[in-house]
Amino acid sequence: MARVVVIGAGVSGLSTAEFLSDDHDVVVLEAGPRIGGSITTDVHDGFVFNRGANGWLDDEPAVGRLLERLGLTPLKHLPGPRYVVKDQALVELPGGPGAFLTSPILPLMGRLRVFCEPFMPTGPNDESVAQYARRRVGQAALDGLVGPMVSGVWAGDPRALSVTAAFPKMKKMEREHGSIFGYMRANKGKTPAQLQSLPGGTGDLPDAIAQRVEVRTGVRVTGVTPGWTVETTEGSMQADAVVMAAPADAARQLLAPLDPELGGRLGAIPHAAVAVVSLGLPRGSWCPEGFGALVPRSEPLGVLGVLFTGSTWEGSCPDDGFGLRCILGGALNPMQAGLDPQELLAIAMRDVRTLLGDVPDPTVHQVVKHPRGIPQYTIGHLSREVGIREREDTWPGLFLVGSYLGGPAVKSCIANGERMADEVRAWLA
Repeated sequence: MARVVVIGAGVSGLSTAEFLSDDHDVVVLEAGPRIGGSITTDVHDGFVFNRGANGWLDDEPAVGRLLERLGLTPLKHLPGPRYVVKDQALVELPGGPGAFLTSPILPLMGRLRVFCEPFMPTGPNDESVAQYARRRVGQAALDGLVGPMVSGVWAGDPRALSVTAAFPKMKKMEREHGSIFGYMRANKGKTPAQLQSLPGGTGDLPDAIAQRVEVRTGVRVTGVTPGWTVETTEGSMQADAVVMAAPADAARQLLAPLDPELGGRLGAIPHAAVAVVSLGLPRGSWCPEGFGALVPRSEPLGVLGVLFTGSTWEGSCPDDGFGLRCILGGALNPMQAGLDPQELLAIAMRDVRTLLGDVPDPTVHQVVKHPRGIPQYTIGHLSREVGIREREDTWPGLFLVGSYLGGPAVKSCIANGERMADEVRAWLA
């Protein structure tokens, strides 16, 4: 049976290992003490705190196949309104064109400009999210709606992110349906994708995989050489194939001595630093309903967004408690993510009190910092991906997978892990 060494126990690496485990000898090496990468969960006094991703959309078949293999039943988020902040207050996102037209979410001229979207011309193949949104729906919608969405998904700068790489569906709407409204008409009546998690938090996913495949934590890889030999802090290992599933910067450090050009291409991918402040609070009349709120950068607030976990995930908090989750930092404010945890907590509490009123002090909280949290798919990213794959192809038996290739969302990492398992299996056949 062929031996495959997977370097990195994030979702990409673990998914690859799980999909390979039926017919290959697979071992996953993780330098840190925990598995899952940023997909880990802690529970404090009955509050479920996800350290990274909060869930995944249910429109990726590979996710369903993985959950079935693991015997896991997904947890769907509870229904409720979503909000955008305007003038330091929550404004509910309208549910349709009629509600949008009368909503205060944008100035009247900004709302009317959105309805001109079907008549706007198509743009170039690769442009920034800001350029795309400004052309299709106007500056007001960019600032008040699209910008906050970009912050919520990517913690990114819409002026820098490539719409084709970061939001391919938006570009597809324009290319295949002529406009966003055209896409909406073509898909009228279809159920949109829903957010899922697991009863114990997203960390249940990597934990379940680790029960089925061999994972060694605290083992740092120091080098790889064709053959394939994997050098680690616990000695060397031989492999028929190596799957490099470490983050881009760690992969660069390991592969640059072998292939400086590949190392350079990996190093060219920027990342956004983010901090996650999770709050466990006493339940009371202050508790909001719904999913959460996104914050435009024009607002005098420090948080990028606030998720109302207490009304989003069943079982995520004790009966007498309510959870909130705040995201700070991002590409437009990277220094903030490096602040002292107490400073980050103070910013989060200040902002949730601005938005929600008389919020009591938390009974428990958690601050997690991700210095290189989310890879940024800036303009030219797809070309960078092609360049990385070209160098990868020059090293038979070496396979690269991770959030910096093919999408950073959990569902994308799982789908890419399944695809990578198929590629490794075909190469070893």
